[in-house]
Amino acid sequence: MAGLCEGGNEPPGSLKANKYLTVLFHPEDYPLQHIAVKYALQHINVDPELLPGTELYRVDLNVSQSDSFAVGKRVCGLASEGIAAVFGPRTPDTTGIVESICETLEIPHMEIYPTSPRFPARCLINLHPAEESISKAIVDVVTNFLHWRTFTVLYETEAGLIRLQDVLKAHGPNDPPITVRQFLPGSDQRQLLKDINASKQYHILLECEADHVIEVLRQAREIGMMGDYHSYFITSLCAVSSTQKFLVQQHITTSKHQANKQLNSKQRQLFLTQPTTSNVRSEFNIDLCRSLISADIPLYKLKNKVFREFLEKYTQHTIPDESTLRKTYAPSIYDETIQKIRDEIKDSSIWVSIDETPDKEGRLVGNVVIGLLSEQYSERILLHCDVLEKCNNKTIVKLFNEAMGILWPKGIMYDNVLFFISDAALIWSKLDKHYLLYILN
Repeated sequence: MAGLCEGGNEPPGSLKANKYLTVLFHPEDYPLQHIAVKYALQHINVDPELLPGTELYRVDLNVSQSDSFAVGKRVCGLASEGIAAVFGPRTPDTTGIVESICETLEIPHMEIYPTSPRFPARCLINLHPAEESISKAIVDVVTNFLHWRTFTVLYETEAGLIRLQDVLKAHGPNDPPITVRQFLPGSDQRQLLKDINASKQYHILLECEADHVIEVLRQAREIGMMGDYHSYFITSLCAVSSTQKFLVQQHITTSKHQANKQLNSKQRQLFLTQPTTSNVRSEFNIDLCRSLISADIPLYKLKNKVFREFLEKYTQHTIPDESTLRKTYAPSIYDETIQKIRDEIKDSSIWVSIDETPDKEGRLVGNVVIGLLSEQYSERILLHCDVLEKCNNKTIVKLFNEAMGILWPKGIMYDNVLFFISDAALIWSKLDKHYLLYILN
């Protein structure tokens, strides 16, 4: 514990007004929190326009996480000597007494952690975003940026699930299903991750304590869930612990990192979120992605060095990585294509064909093909593909309903499916009367 200023026990004499800021730390907050406060005050003091005629000094208090009486006594002692503001603490057991003292003595109280004031607070300023704002931001990212139509919610605590309730509410009854899974007891989540991986779900919305994020991702990597097709959205605002952040800061000052940074700056990929000229280049990226898909050219062909150099030479554009096209641009092209199919079909009568075929990895892939029933010839449309755990009557019915839900998201028009084709006689023999009526009415 210290009542020390940056220049010694007493600040040096000057014409400036001296203001003391009390900062409440816990023992485990060292050293990064101290460094952050130190440089923040230095930045304010050297800038003559921020607080002209004022010099700020910090008074550090190393306080207990649970002994609210001791914390309150020490804050009162400093308040009697005169302080301009109080920062912290960060635990709910000691926050209440500090809030009460600051409200009574009308001392500005700053917090940077998610807390709810126990009474109407006039002097409390919480810089942490409100839970409602965070929840809305998560929904916006999932729906409008990532364009995830189906995903798995992996949460640690009940409070975390409540935080994600807006995400669950935004998912309509006619949307593709999402899965909600809670952490297993203990720190080993490998079995849970294996179950998610076996379900062929590649989009994970991870809600857990910040200190646990790195360990969960490490376990996911061990079982092969950190590949090109896996995407994680981590909702924790700070997913790096103090020790890990300190090691990262040490690494970025090394000559090796600086050399790699200069090299990567020359080969930097272009993303939709880049400012200035990126809008034009983003239009090029989406046209490139659309052209490759239309020509049945796999996106991974962009890894070919000769092909990339050819495109860059004659288009005068930096060619993005295939993962950028797949994750950032392909979903919007898919949505455009599905909308064109909906506009073409509308409420017309259609025929449906479902067939399954093994891919090169031996997985059963179900394909749903549709077409208009009319006097004129209509093109066959591949509406939906999905990996089947097994091929039977239940998986075929599920595949059918998923495909029709994509075509008619506001409500499946079963009466408009007049013709159903499949070469799986065994499946037809196992379809009971209820399923047949459900599909063909």
